[in-house]
Amino acid sequence: MKKTATILLFISVFIGIISSCNQNSASDTTTGNKAEMEQGYALINTYCVSCHTPAGNADNRIAPPFIAIKKHYINNKTSYQEFETAIAAYINNPTKENSKMPGAVKRFGVMPKLELKAEDVSKIATYIYYTELESPEWFKKHYEQEHGSAQNTISDQSKLEIGQKMAMQTKGVLGKNLLNAIANLGPDGAVSFCNTRAISFTDSMAAELHANIRRISDQPRNPQNRASDAYLSKIQSYKQQLSRGEDLKGDSVLSNGKSYYIYPIVTNAMCLKCHGDTKKDIAPKTLAKINVLYKMDEATGYTENQLRGIWVVDFD
Repeated sequence: MKKTATILLFISVFIGIISSCNQNSASDTTTGNKAEMEQGYALINTYCVSCHTPAGNADNRIAPPFIAIKKHYINNKTSYQEFETAIAAYINNPTKENSKMPGAVKRFGVMPKLELKAEDVSKIATYIYYTELESPEWFKKHYEQEHGSAQNTISDQSKLEIGQKMAMQTKGVLGKNLLNAIANLGPDGAVSFCNTRAISFTDSMAAELHANIRRISDQPRNPQNRASDAYLSKIQSYKQQLSRGEDLKGDSVLSNGKSYYIYPIVTNAMCLKCHGDTKKDIAPKTLAKINVLYKMDEATGYTENQLRGIWVVDFD
C-alpha cells in the first residue's frame, strides 16, 4: 500500500510539472521573435524546467521558479539586452557574484554550469523576458513578505536612515572582499578586483536590499562612476565641511522630481595604496596595473580624511 501511494505521488508531481509547463506555451507572449520564443520554450523544457518548475511548494524546491528569476532580474527600466547580458553571465559562469539572487544562492547554492551555445542562452532569455510566466500559488505571498519587509521598514523609519544602513552594509561586503583581494593578491590584485567585481557586488546587494545603490565621484577611476551635475554641489559642500573639521552626515538630492539619498566616502590609510600620491603611496606595480585597466583614471592624489566620493541610494 505504501509503495502504491509513493508511485501515485510521483505520477501526480510529474503530471503537475508537465501541465504547468504546457500552460505557459510559447504562444503566450507579448512580443519577441516567434521562432526564437518557440525554440527558447523547447530549450527551457530540456534544460531548466526540472529544477525551476512552477509546480511544487515553497519548502521542497531545489531552485527558484522562473517567475522569481524574472522579478529579481527585470524591473520597469530593464531592457531586453540588459536582461540577456545579466542572465548569460550567470548561466555561463554560475557564481555567487554573477547572481542577482543572493537569497536563492544562499538557500539553493549556485546552479551547475550548463554547456549551452550563446544563441541558445539568448533564446532562453527571450522566452523568459517576453512571456507572462506562471506564478505558483505560494509565490505571491512569499514575494510580498520578502519585498514588503523592506517597504514596511521604510515606512517606519526615515528613508535617509534606511539608505545609510543599506550603504554601510554594501560598503561592508565590498570592504571584506577587497581586503581579501589585497591579502591574497596584493594591492595590484585589488585593482583588478575593483575593475571586474566591485560593480557586480554592489548590484547583488542592491537586489537583495530592494534598492538602487551606487558609488559616484567627481574624480572617478571608472568613468561609469562619474557624478552628474545634480551631485557636484553636494560633493563640494562635503569637502568644505571636512576642511572645517565637521562631521559629515547623510543628505538627500532632488533630481527630476525624485529624492536620492547620499552618504560620504572618506579616505583612510588603506585607500592610499591605490588612491594616494603616485610617487610615494602607490607601488609601481600597482600604478602600472591602474594605468592598464583605467586609461582615464582621475582617482589618485588623495591624502587621508578626504572625500573620495559618495554613496547614492534610491528606492524603487
